Amino acid sequence: MPEPPGAGRRLLVLLVALGAIGSPAAVLRAACAGNACPPPAPAAEAPPFCRLPAPMRALLAAGFYEGRSPDVLAVTDAERVAPPGGGAPWPALADARPEPRAPLAFIGPAVVPGPVVEAALADVAPTLEPLLGLVRPHPQVRSGRAIPGVVRPGRRSPLVVVVAWKGLGRHRAGPLLRRLGRLPDAAVGAARVGSLPLAPAAVLTTIGSGGSPAEHGITDERVRGRGGGLAEAWSSGAPTSVIATLGDDLDEATGGAARIGLVADRASDRGLIGGTWYGGRDDDDLLVGRRPLEGIRRLLDAGYGAGGSPDLLGVSLDVDAHDVVATTRRVLAVVFGRVAEATVVVAGTGSAGPADALDAHALAREVERAIGARVVAGVGASGLWLDEGVAADRGIGAVAVATALARLRAADGRPLVAAAFPAFAVTFGRFC
Repeated sequence: MPEPPGAGRRLLVLLVALGAIGSPAAVLRAACAGNACPPPAPAAEAPPFCRLPAPMRALLAAGFYEGRSPDVLAVTDAERVAPPGGGAPWPALADARPEPRAPLAFIGPAVVPGPVVEAALADVAPTLEPLLGLVRPHPQVRSGRAIPGVVRPGRRSPLVVVVAWKGLGRHRAGPLLRRLGRLPDAAVGAARVGSLPLAPAAVLTTIGSGGSPAEHGITDERVRGRGGGLAEAWSSGAPTSVIATLGDDLDEATGGAARIGLVADRASDRGLIGGTWYGGRDDDDLLVGRRPLEGIRRLLDAGYGAGGSPDLLGVSLDVDAHDVVATTRRVLAVVFGRVAEATVVVAGTGSAGPADALDAHALAREVERAIGARVVAGVGASGLWLDEGVAADRGIGAVAVATALARLRAADGRPLVAAAFPAFAVTFGRFC
């Protein structure tokens, strides 16, 4: 005898009801009556690095090189933390809103006048290649690409001068850009720095090589050197750049005929020209600690821009030690007064720390007091290097130091840093 329509559905309902009567606990659990349901498991909190905005994480990753960067990294919120003397500040959340930019200008008869748009500081070196008659090998190891429409096709320059203002960012560069924008043969704009921290040695090497610190490995004024100690960037005790600079490749391509020089106030500014990648005898002209105009005149008198091969000259200037507009004007007058067909690049490395920034060394001492050991070997532009011997002897890891740093409070009770994390968090940041 066939079942009446709907009998199967009524049977299912009856079985469910009987099961519920036979198991009242199941009914309570299904309805979550009272405290019958266990509390939901708390969601796992993301680690500090992963809680940062994605643009900030990308900038930090571009400025990081494992084994050379500080062992514990920190990002502040609104507070500015820097070594005494206005050095590069620790990265801050505000730095990624928007991305840090610096002035950039190309000047000379081989330049197409107009605005420089959508450029990065890593694009400077590849943009200059054709002016030097150079096609650099292994372009895949560098993120920089030539800026279209800046260089006149087929033009060459007997001398390229790269002038870099350390500590100059977009916000302080308005008068300089307006002055350069009035020149008849200048392409002027603001370029993305492309990485954090804004350590001059790191950014100068980005300008000189065409790659980010994650590619060239010069991440700070000091880096972890041979034997595990700290060494000034570009010193004999420091590891070399991982990739060649424009100066390295020019020297190699011309068989050493090109003249390559640097006028700087610190040897760690050598990233503008490099000179150590291919090995062999170092015959670059290094004028460190001289007055910039005096050094430039000396090298021009020695024949820069007057030989058969194109020459390259790097000039680094401290924004706090010079009037930016007046000094730039004098440099241009000296260069073009001697070599009319030269090309001059003027760039900044990004904003330096303000005069009232919190002392990063004082924070390091507070961390050591909290931990109870003198474990900090040095303070960098993005955090703290640890003394590997003390850390091993006392069993103190980077996580413990990061935790102590994150617990520091300002006078009003707010955290002094927005995030502190061990360096390996950046390496594994792609899993955020």
